[in-house]
Amino acid sequence: MCNHKAQCVLLAGLMKDLQAAQKQISDLRSEVAQAQLPLLITKAETLPSGARLLAAQVDGMDAKSLQVASCSCLSTQH
Repeated sequence: MCNHKAQCVLLAGLMKDLQAAQKQISDLRSEVAQAQLPLLITKAETLPSGARLLAAQVDGMDAKSLQVASCSCLSTQH
């Protein structure tokens, strides 16, 4: 029984480490998105209506990183 308890403690520690690593990966992806903003903004086109349009493929980003990048683009333009 003691061995089972030790395994549960080890598993809990591993799960905590995994969650921390996943958060770090997400944070790093957001940083990459932020770093790519200046280049992305230069690719935006101005439509006849005056609206700016940006269509770009950004590889390797999760949904949160893309959201951060798009919100940052919007706030940069105002």
